[in-house]
Amino acid sequence: MVPNAMQTQAALGEILTRLNRLDEANAAFHRAACPRTRPTGYSLARFSSDVDNVGMSILRFLMILSLAVWIGGLIFFAVTAQTAFSVLPSRHLAGSVVGSALGKLHWMALISGILYLASSIAYSKLSAGSVHIFAARHFVLILMLALTVISQWGITPRMGALRASVGEIDNVPPTHPARVQFNRLHVWSEQIEKGVLLLGLVAVYLTASQFN
Repeated sequence: MVPNAMQTQAALGEILTRLNRLDEANAAFHRAACPRTRPTGYSLARFSSDVDNVGMSILRFLMILSLAVWIGGLIFFAVTAQTAFSVLPSRHLAGSVVGSALGKLHWMALISGILYLASSIAYSKLSAGSVHIFAARHFVLILMLALTVISQWGITPRMGALRASVGEIDNVPPTHPARVQFNRLHVWSEQIEKGVLLLGLVAVYLTASQFN
């Protein structure tokens, strides 16, 4: 019986040894096939950081796009206005075309300005943890929007009403009250658009500084 017991013990030992070697081989195979990954907490943090980086890139793109549309529209409008008054057969017709284009430009500007402010506030929240409502670039954009609103609903409708009341504005004597008022409003309209353009360039600089 003793030899049998010893043989059985040896056989069990051999089996356990083989099982241990099999487990080690299996573990080695899995380590080779599946490289060791970082802890789950790190992966989640890295994923959250990547999402924030993508979000900030999108917000930067929207800020730049809105300024490009607004400022580009102003420059294109100035060229178009000069071309219209030099090519069209009458100044009255040119004024009608320019007035219609100016109204569309104002709506583009309002949409671009609101988009910029929303994107800039969200960008500040993601990058600095605060919305920075009183940032200089926000004040500049609000001033640009205010001037655009004044031009769209304060000056342009009055110029249109004066043009409609007297007909061909160039046929009205220069000293006529309607002609004097129209010319004064026209000067204000030009100065406002120039002011918005200069403020837009300031906004571009402040935005570029923010990205640094």
